[in-house]
Amino acid sequence: MIIYQSKIKPIISVVICTFNRAELIKKAIEGVVNQTIAKDDYEIIVVDNNSQDGTLEILTKYQSNISKPKMVILTEVKQGLGFARNTGVINSQGAYVAFLDDDAVADHKWLELALQLFKNVKPTPLVLGGPILPFYNSAKPSWFQDNYEARTWGDQARFLNFPESFSGSNMIFNKEIIEKCGKFDSKVGMTKDNLSLGEETALFEKIWASSGEVSRMFYSPHLRVFHLVDQYKMTVSYQLKRSFAEGQSWYVRKKPKSFLKKLRIIIVILKSIITHGGRAFSGLARYHNSQNWLVEKVAPLMGNIGILAACCGIYISIKQRET
Repeated sequence: MIIYQSKIKPIISVVICTFNRAELIKKAIEGVVNQTIAKDDYEIIVVDNNSQDGTLEILTKYQSNISKPKMVILTEVKQGLGFARNTGVINSQGAYVAFLDDDAVADHKWLELALQLFKNVKPTPLVLGGPILPFYNSAKPSWFQDNYEARTWGDQARFLNFPESFSGSNMIFNKEIIEKCGKFDSKVGMTKDNLSLGEETALFEKIWASSGEVSRMFYSPHLRVFHLVDQYKMTVSYQLKRSFAEGQSWYVRKKPKSFLKKLRIIIVILKSIITHGGRAFSGLARYHNSQNWLVEKVAPLMGNIGILAACCGIYISIKQRET
């Protein structure tokens, strides 16, 4: 653990969890360093989840070259994004905790706008979020569409409707609600290069449950984060794998305790696969590119297949990148 000490307690903490992203982590941190609010008002907490590519050395060197904002470097030895995020929360000093991915860059007014929204929006939000917009370091295939990787709830500011939630690279919490709802679920979510999702979704489900489905999650289209779309994500195989992994994660979070509930899920999922599968194949002729059809019509089916497999006790470890 390496900590840069400061006597001034920050208002907001930005947590960036990282694993083997030595070539990208500096850009993510620089985007936070260059925020428009006063440097004493926030801190940066970087949680290294056992990187083996020199990430820690890069972080240490970068830390030594800045005086403000306060930058904290932590190592979480338990592998998994849920563990890393919880370590960031536990060690944060701010009243608010913002999360940013290690391959993302926040808009320079991200934190300024967040603090304004917490102050001015009524009822006072428990959580803020905004659009996650793609950017690229390599040419994208002609068939690939930005919306495949964009995460947005539209162009209008509003409170979310049940059961909507925010994505992990752009979510800002009142710290008290994380502590109240038990932090992030470490049973799901990214672990090393294994593709899994849902640790933040599980937290949002607990927030919804605790609030009685009364929304205190506020979306602003101006609260923007830009997320790198790696080349391996611009493939049909990745899009299908991710949907399958989402389905498996859903079942882990919702895992029924009785055989009857499990049977009901199986029946519902089988009906959905048959119904939507038929519609998908009947609409194939309308697509100029088979890749778009696979991503838009078949990938959702893969999510259901992931749920069905998990119902049957079949869990498949999926790598993000092709080997």
